[in-house]
Amino acid sequence: MIGGLGSGLWKVLTEEMKRCEYQIGPTGQVSYAAPSGYHDDCVMAVALGVWGCRTFGVGPGRMLRLGGRLRAEVRGRRALTLA
Repeated sequence: MIGGLGSGLWKVLTEEMKRCEYQIGPTGQVSYAAPSGYHDDCVMAVALGVWGCRTFGVGPGRMLRLGGRLRAEVRGRRALTLA
């Protein structure tokens, strides 16, 4: 099993999530980042994936390959894939 709980990939993600910090700016915008010297690549990748699913109304398992011939529409929107 790739990335089982406690193994390499999950360990990297969970450690990044534990370190992730946020700041609320003067106009109310929220920024997320890792402290100086640490990485937040995995956390941001997960966040972008969740944002994409919510934005395009696509749930896991309903995604198609990008650039492929298959296209889908979900509630009138083109569905993209991250698969």
